[in-house]
Amino acid sequence: MDLQEYCRRKENELIDRGGKMMKPIAKYTLNLEQRRAIVQWIKKLKLRDGYASNLAWCVDMKEAKLYGMKSHDSHMFMERLVPIAFSTLPDDVFNPIVELKHLPVYHAYEAKVGGLIQFRWMYPFERFLYTLKRKVKNKARVEASICEAYIVEETAMFCSHYFEPSMPPRITRPLRNDDGGESNLPAISIFNYPGRPFRECKARFLNDEEVEAAKRYVLMNCDKVQPYMMLFVQTLKKDNCRITENEIESQINERFPSWFKNHVSMIAFNFVSSNRNYLP
Repeated sequence: MDLQEYCRRKENELIDRGGKMMKPIAKYTLNLEQRRAIVQWIKKLKLRDGYASNLAWCVDMKEAKLYGMKSHDSHMFMERLVPIAFSTLPDDVFNPIVELKHLPVYHAYEAKVGGLIQFRWMYPFERFLYTLKRKVKNKARVEASICEAYIVEETAMFCSHYFEPSMPPRITRPLRNDDGGESNLPAISIFNYPGRPFRECKARFLNDEEVEAAKRYVLMNCDKVQPYMMLFVQTLKKDNCRITENEIESQINERFPSWFKNHVSMIAFNFVSSNRNYLP
């Protein structure tokens, strides 16, 4: 009842209709059809392997709700999907939802106190605890059930080494994204990941922005290129001793592909020039 006194948002004040106080519908409230459109988008969403669980299993199309999400899925949903799903909302509604003011301060303090996230990330342990829970068959003897299941699993794994070649054990089972075929893997590590496309393949031309993004992805994720990237960073720091980490990252995204191409071309040219006298 004191919302009118302490809040300056007139549209959220209670309305008196014949002695009965009615609460107006907020602008950020979605109707059933709008909620179904969002959960339908989430159901059809394709994420890379290991990034999150299958969110399609968490969608209830009838009620237009999400249920059964793990803590990691909820975290990923808030940081990655919410800004995309609600980007069509008006700015005065969208900004308060996704721009949480305490997060920059909180994340900086958390990184300072806790260090790198990979040393304190609980998601792998949560998945492992889920594996242990599946081994429990006698809830009156939880620890004994886990130990017994572990012994059976280790025994079966040991015996599987003596199976016939026609009975491949689990330890040599192909990865779930491997199509099972044999291929000559290239020497560059970034192209060694096995996999197969989903559904029908379609060919199309990439635009200039997509080509540049593909170049940056290959260069930044290839082990053989990392020494050249370190050399590029050292060059930036030598030219500007006051350059910040954000500026270095921006320069890597903008200039490193072209710098790497010119640098490798120069190395090849010098090699050919120095060995020209030895050519037959």
